[in-house]
Amino acid sequence: MRISIVVATAAASLGLAGAAAAGGWATVKMSAYPGNAEPGKPWNVDLTVLQHGVRPLAGVRPVFRIRSLRTGEERSFPAAPTATRGVYRASVVFPGPGRWDYEIDDGFGETHTYAPVVIGEPAAPAARGAQGDGAPAAIGIALGAFGVVAAALAVLALARRQRRRPATA
Repeated sequence: MRISIVVATAAASLGLAGAAAAGGWATVKMSAYPGNAEPGKPWNVDLTVLQHGVRPLAGVRPVFRIRSLRTGEERSFPAAPTATRGVYRASVVFPGPGRWDYEIDDGFGETHTYAPVVIGEPAAPAARGAQGDGAPAAIGIALGAFGVVAAALAVLALARRQRRRPATA
């Protein structure tokens, strides 16, 4: 009976890991930090979209979005595919100086958010250093499921080993 519980747990864990691996998530890497942009001038950035953080993803439509923290003004800049698979280029214009929120919709179902950036003014040290890649929580779920599966398989191996040993009198 104990073995059937372990097998059921392992099967459920494999289902979770399979769902995480088959799901649709991606990471986005930027070729440049927007803090180098000048107000009112185009800032060109290449966005590399990687499915599951590994495979370059073609056929998506990423969008770079900005929002002024002072006025609330929002703008969106669609990124166009380049000659390189999974790389898209956006030409972003921050209309004026100040602190701006920015995010990237990877076109694959996830919006990646980043720490605010200061444009056209001296940057506060904390604002320049915080740049994430937006990796989703699915990685943590997949790793946790893998751990559960590994533990279940270890218990199964021990149970088999005990059944194979001859009984001693």
